[in-house]
Amino acid sequence: MAIARQVGDVHLLGEVLSGLSMGTSEEDHWRAHEEALECFRAAGDDLGAAGELHALSVLDFQAGRLEEGRARLQEALAIAEGLGDEMFLYLFRSDLAEVLLWEGRYEDAAPVVRCCLLVARRIGLGLDIAELLFAAACCTAWQADHLRAARLHGAADAAIDASVAIRRIKWVEVEQRLREREQGRLRALIGDVAFEQAYDVGARLSRAQALELALGREPPGQEAAA
Repeated sequence: MAIARQVGDVHLLGEVLSGLSMGTSEEDHWRAHEEALECFRAAGDDLGAAGELHALSVLDFQAGRLEEGRARLQEALAIAEGLGDEMFLYLFRSDLAEVLLWEGRYEDAAPVVRCCLLVARRIGLGLDIAELLFAAACCTAWQADHLRAARLHGAADAAIDASVAIRRIKWVEVEQRLREREQGRLRALIGDVAFEQAYDVGARLSRAQALELALGREPPGQEAAA
């Protein structure tokens, strides 16, 4: 970083700051991403700027700054749409789906979730789909497919627990409140016994099976039977 500052290479400085942010304190994390954003903008790197906007939006959401996070996320998404970057679009749209669900906008969230599911299915198993499965469970319940929604909640919770354990994702308070709200509503609709039975079936699904279930296709195998 010192060398990049000395030679005045703002793009290299942005890349270094973005990497250094992963091992810093929370305050330094914010500062590093904000300076990296300024560097990428100064260097004319739109994709780098979109990545930093997304990183800052995640920090906003984790801190409960929902309006600020939404604004940054929408800006990042607009840049990615202009560039046509499929991976960034997947990441940004997945987060947008959750924001829409926090706001109770299920009708708007459902097509975003389906778009992301189709991308995840096409790209392969390298993408983390834990939070996307959760969003799919919420949309499926809204569509009144209650038992499938309960199975998806089971699959999503299993995937979320696994991803949190290896620090691949961070499950934050606003997401926990949404999960409690959604699962509570579903339990009230179908009863605790039916919910638990379907939930347990979903929790045993493989990642590929859960993805097929989220797309409305029954996964093969007896373990998928509700």
